[in-house]
Amino acid sequence: MSRSINYWIDESWYVAKAENNSTNLWAKLKFATDYQHPANILVDTKYLSGYNGKSVNHFLTARGYSQDTDGTNKKIHLVDPHYSSTYTGYHNYEPYNNVYSAVNAQSWCENTRLIVELEEK
Repeated sequence: MSRSINYWIDESWYVAKAENNSTNLWAKLKFATDYQHPANILVDTKYLSGYNGKSVNHFLTARGYSQDTDGTNKKIHLVDPHYSSTYTGYHNYEPYNNVYSAVNAQSWCENTRLIVELEEK
C-alpha cells in the first residue's frame, strides 16, 4: 500500500508499519494527523461503536484526534469508505481504546496490523 500511495503523490513520505502497542499507535496517529496526513488502519470492525458488533476486516482512515488537557478521554476521528451508507462517512470521537482494540485484533495474521504513517525523510 505504501508504494502505491508514494507512486501517486510522487514522494516517499509513507511507510507501512505494524503496531501492537497502544502508546506507540496513539503517538503515530497523532504524528500523522498533526502533519495533516491521514493514517490508514486495518481494523476488525466489531470493536467500533458504529458497527454494533459486526466483524469485518476493513481499512479506515484516521483523520484527527482529540483528548482532554490532562491526556485522558482520547478519541480518534475516522473516515469510513465502506460501500454501505450504514457505515460510510465521518465518525468523529470514536474512543481510542475501541480503535486500538480493533487494530490489535488483526494480530492473527503476521504484519496485517498496518498503519500507513508519515515518516520524515
